[in-house]
Amino acid sequence: MADEPTSEVTQDHDDPGSADSTSELERLAGDLEGVGAALARLDSGEYWTDEISGEAIDDEVLAGDPTARRNP
Repeated sequence: MADEPTSEVTQDHDDPGSADSTSELERLAGDLEGVGAALARLDSGEYWTDEISGEAIDDEVLAGDPTARRNP
C-alpha cells in the first residue's frame, strides 16, 4: 500500500501562474516602486521631507521603513 498514490492536493509555489506567485510578484513590484521613489526623492534632496506636510520625517520612521514618504 505504500506505493499507492495519495489524493493529497499540494500547491506549487514555484508555478509562475499560481495565485501565490502572482501576489508575491505584485508585492515585489510595489516594493520596487517604493525604492525607486525613495531614490528619486534622495536625488532631489526631498528624502527626509514628508511629501504632504513638508515637515521632516522622523529618523526612526526612515530607519524602520527607508521608503516611507510620510510621518505616521
